[in-house]
Amino acid sequence: MKRIFLLFTSSLPVLTTTAATGEVYDIPYFDWYLGIVVLAAAVIAWAFYALFKLTRYLDTELTTARQKLDGTWVEPLPVVEEEPEPALSNKEERSLMDLLQKSVPIEHEAAITLDHNYDGIRELDNDLPPWWTGLFAVTSIFAVVYMAHFHVLKTGDSSVEKYEKAVLLAEVQKEERLSSAGDALNASTVTVLDDPGSLSAGKAIYLQNCMTCHGAEGQGLAGAGPNFTDPYWIHGGAIGDLYTTIRYGVPAKGMISWKDQLNPKQIQQVASYILSMQGTNPAGALPPQGELYTPEALAPADSIAPADSLAPPIVPM
Repeated sequence: MKRIFLLFTSSLPVLTTTAATGEVYDIPYFDWYLGIVVLAAAVIAWAFYALFKLTRYLDTELTTARQKLDGTWVEPLPVVEEEPEPALSNKEERSLMDLLQKSVPIEHEAAITLDHNYDGIRELDNDLPPWWTGLFAVTSIFAVVYMAHFHVLKTGDSSVEKYEKAVLLAEVQKEERLSSAGDALNASTVTVLDDPGSLSAGKAIYLQNCMTCHGAEGQGLAGAGPNFTDPYWIHGGAIGDLYTTIRYGVPAKGMISWKDQLNPKQIQQVASYILSMQGTNPAGALPPQGELYTPEALAPADSIAPADSLAPPIVPM
């Protein structure tokens, strides 16, 4: 037991240093409180050990005094050193398990028998087996090296630091993934896609992300999103205008930015699909909002006119 306490207390300086220098839960002075608790635990442990040794000593003395009063006390025989055992032959060599356990043969147990005898149960003064003490020493050394490496010297990343770096790396990889699909696309270079594959992909994106506010057919929903099937637009009806509106959103009107969910190519596809809804006139379409937009190739000089000013305000796309 004394060895256990020695091994335990040998790690207390590292524990105390870690507690005194680490940042624990961002609670002021909590680290020093933890250091004091560790030292107090060591003091209490040693106090219990001393109490245990004192109790055994007093028990032995009281037993001896009682035997002397009862007349049953026998003077212990002087300890006679036994002659060393002769070397064992190959056939008598002890097994590996015996060596790991460091067990005392039954015929020699008298040498390690203590004077405690409880209802015929004898107590032996056996040492802890070498495999146990070796494993305890290895784990104790590992714990000291681990704490010194990660918490005292800070030469390695803790689990929290590894997590934060992994999250940061994931964000960078996400940005790269979103931008890799269309690095050359922006509001100035984006064009309208009219091939069936692109419009089909844009429709799938629309039904998954935009239908909730603008309706399945682009008719708009009162109190949510405007009508996409008429030529009136609040933030412009050109493909570049739609690309900007979808990518960055309109936070003031409740529309989120989609640049973190959709890459530039996907934004181009859904914007092209929205423009393909022009003139479909679905049932229940909301009244026009914003300004009339006519493609430059078809627009006369005086084609821009305000929409019905009596239309209720609706959150734009």
